Amino acid sequence: MTSTPILPDPKGLDPLLAKHKALVDRKLSELDAVPLGAERRLLIFGGMLSDGTLYTPEQNRLALARGFAEMIEVMGELFVSETDAVILEQYQIMALHSQRHAPRMLKELLNSYMGAFMVPHTHELAFEALKTLARLNLKATPTPGTMNLTMQLQGVSSTVKSNVEPLNHSGIVITGKFPKKD
Repeated sequence: MTSTPILPDPKGLDPLLAKHKALVDRKLSELDAVPLGAERRLLIFGGMLSDGTLYTPEQNRLALARGFAEMIEVMGELFVSETDAVILEQYQIMALHSQRHAPRMLKELLNSYMGAFMVPHTHELAFEALKTLARLNLKATPTPGTMNLTMQLQGVSSTVKSNVEPLNHSGIVITGKFPKKD
């Protein structure tokens, strides 16, 4: 089965996207198969230039593709190929809204965990922290339906849409229905 390329011809792409085009295309194709609002795909990236001009759907897709290419560059092809496309997309969008670099943050998480786990007097604490993150992941799953996130990031504004209760976090409006905190 052959698929239509998701990104334009590599000649027109920046070098990082051209280098990782095949895997980025595959991840974008996987996303296309998952409707918004399903399977934890709740955040939508929508860029806006500082002059108020909205990104076209093609520009939004290219921005997402660029983020995937950066993740491949930092974390490697095997990691990205074996990670669910929805998780990669949603993680990338939330990192943007938090003004953090998604690949570097993930690499720091892994390096920190490994550094703590390899030391005899901290390895049990590190493993407990990993189990805590796994439990947090289960609690953090919002109910289906899209969510709104609006932010201004270095002259670029991003908007994500939703239909449920707002939660304000550091000046970013996040709407969605989340499980209650313990």
